[in-house]
Amino acid sequence: GFPFGQPIPMRQAKERFYPLFDIILGEFFSAHRTKESVISSLTAGLIEMFAAEVETKGPLFPAFLRLRERVFRAPEQDWRADDAAHELGVSKGYFHVLYRQYFLTTFVADVITARIQQAEELLASTPESVERIAERCGYNNIEHFTRQFRSTTGISPGRYRKQASKI
Repeated sequence: GFPFGQPIPMRQAKERFYPLFDIILGEFFSAHRTKESVISSLTAGLIEMFAAEVETKGPLFPAFLRLRERVFRAPEQDWRADDAAHELGVSKGYFHVLYRQYFLTTFVADVITARIQQAEELLASTPESVERIAERCGYNNIEHFTRQFRSTTGISPGRYRKQASKI
């Protein structure tokens, strides 16, 4: 039942997972003669922790995970919470509760994140106009796109493109 190739939201990442990552990293760069076996044991523990995260999600988690994956693969679509809730067979309110519980963010925030990530990629890799990129990312209004882009990244789309071209 382990979802290979899919993101696993980590609850209490700072309290539970990050300290273990830190220990594994420290052991990796250590000169201890037993470091390989220690790293192996710690990694096995980490995998068990990931598996426990997936198991506690409930029966709807795989469907929510597939939905989220679709959002990030096609952010330009007209994503609506009402439609997603209907598709998953839950009320809109319960959809929002479960989405936040599963992913520690909102559905709307994920749609925005997916669209802005796609915009960043297109700005850095294509000569298309900002208006065309906004359309390709699901925005009908260039001003709305620019405000959301600036709010998310801290800079305008044009400045982002200039900075990306310098790299």
